[in-house]
Amino acid sequence: NAYCGDSGGGVPHGGMIPSKFAIANKHLGTQQSVWRWSAAYQQERQPQNQDGTTSNPACMEYDILRESFGISRSEADTLINEVKETIESSVAARKAERESLLTRINRQIERDRETRPRV
Repeated sequence: NAYCGDSGGGVPHGGMIPSKFAIANKHLGTQQSVWRWSAAYQQERQPQNQDGTTSNPACMEYDILRESFGISRSEADTLINEVKETIESSVAARKAERESLLTRINRQIERDRETRPRV
């Protein structure tokens, strides 16, 4: 299930290495709960095709949601919006954390330069 939740619309090729991460049981109740959990770890989607379009992961395909998981159109709309919002907020939080860390590193470099004995 976790693979389906974060497949990025792709089919695995070659050998697979199990992740050291395990999803908590509370997220395994439904396919929707797996997608909601995995959304926080996904990146923003980038154009993949030459024409600038992307293929959608299963959690954003109405036919797959209805046929494979019994999810109605209105449930799908809610799920898709939730997943998109989670991805956007998680990406923004990771970006802010990265910028904060870089600022701290640069400050430390400056402090080290100032305290280093001059030759």
